[in-house]
Amino acid sequence: MSQPFADFSPNVSTISTPSLGLSPQDEAAAWSKRGNLLQKAGDFDRAIEAYDRGLALFPSHINCLCNKAQALEQVGRRLEALASAQIALRLEPDHQEALLLCGTFELRLGNPEAAHACFLAVAEKGVVRNYPTAQKPARFRILMLFSPEAGNTPYEGLINGGCFDSEVIMVLRGYRNDPDVRSPRVDVVVNLVSETDFGLDVIASAIDLADSLGRPVVNHPRLILATDRESISRRLAHVPDTVMPATIRIDAEDLCRRVRDGAIRSLPVIVRHATTHGGEMMELVDKREALLNFAEEAGQRMLYLTDYVDYSSADGLFRKYRFLFVGQEILPYHLAIGDGWKVHHASTRMGDVEWMRTEEQAFLADPAGVFGAQGMAALETIRRQIGLDYCGIDCALDAEGRVVVFEVNASMLIHSDNPGFEYKTPYVMAIKAAFERLLEGRANEYRVSMGRPATA
Repeated sequence: MSQPFADFSPNVSTISTPSLGLSPQDEAAAWSKRGNLLQKAGDFDRAIEAYDRGLALFPSHINCLCNKAQALEQVGRRLEALASAQIALRLEPDHQEALLLCGTFELRLGNPEAAHACFLAVAEKGVVRNYPTAQKPARFRILMLFSPEAGNTPYEGLINGGCFDSEVIMVLRGYRNDPDVRSPRVDVVVNLVSETDFGLDVIASAIDLADSLGRPVVNHPRLILATDRESISRRLAHVPDTVMPATIRIDAEDLCRRVRDGAIRSLPVIVRHATTHGGEMMELVDKREALLNFAEEAGQRMLYLTDYVDYSSADGLFRKYRFLFVGQEILPYHLAIGDGWKVHHASTRMGDVEWMRTEEQAFLADPAGVFGAQGMAALETIRRQIGLDYCGIDCALDAEGRVVVFEVNASMLIHSDNPGFEYKTPYVMAIKAAFERLLEGRANEYRVSMGRPATA
């Protein structure tokens, strides 16, 4: 789960040492800015050193403490990260960033009640974030529903550079939001809560809020209920020209019992922790002993078991394609080519192998040329079956040209910045433009229904 709202955007482009002759507070602020730049560059250890230099000069510098907490989290020093955020919170008990950071770290450390208390203090303030458009005036305004206690649609890459203003409010388990927290100028609501694996109580709160706002809702949380991996595998099991591996959701203790009793006979399978993405805590196992070890190490977690489908190509490599479904459009996002079955674009050799990048570029330029009429028709059927306004699909093609489905959900990330893969930029922009058209269409439907003029 991504860290909620933990972004920072320094306004300078070079990393320089703070000047002497400043007041301790100003010099601490300068060290904090330096730390931010180092952190943005991925140099977290030097960023922490910069924050420490600032705090040595001015120990109560809130931004320095919060930014240091983020850097500590990035290098796995989670208890120290929490301690730094807690110091900031003691100095300023209502500080929103400190509350969010404390909540995030408490949640990751397995303290959900302490996390909930922090998030509740933020939620009760109303709008958590505002993202004004640089294109004035804004054509319309959206309200996004985000939960730090669940999985969410990554939104930064979708809204950056848009022609609309955005607000964010928080959705929490067991919490009833005041529907008047949003601006009266909101034209459309975008639900970002995208997963059920964190618990249905957050989805229930999101449904209650979405129904109370009196606005059109993109990706209504009610539609999210049937998008867990097991439900998707059932819903798409009979789509023509599609291979949908069977998936079951099972708690680790039950899986241990089944393995010991000999009830698990179909191997190999892919086993993974529920709530995870990006290949984290996911393994392909072909022996009962390995499956039992995985389940035992999982403790009381929920797991997914998925039948393994060998989707290797004729050259022995594995190709995973990603499309985004936006409204009624099917748009390509990337092709990842890997040496093994667990393929993720960032961990492949594609940055070093020119022919792989050329193949990805050809796919992006002509996805129908790769998938053919049969494959594109299968994707269209999947899009209609799922019924979400915005979601992604990771898939492959088997030797018969059938679409092998890995996952379909609204939690997939698109990157606006792709160094070394700049040819992807037009296709990312096409996804962003389609998303904007979707929002503007819904906003105009609402405006017309209220007797207001549509956007120009």
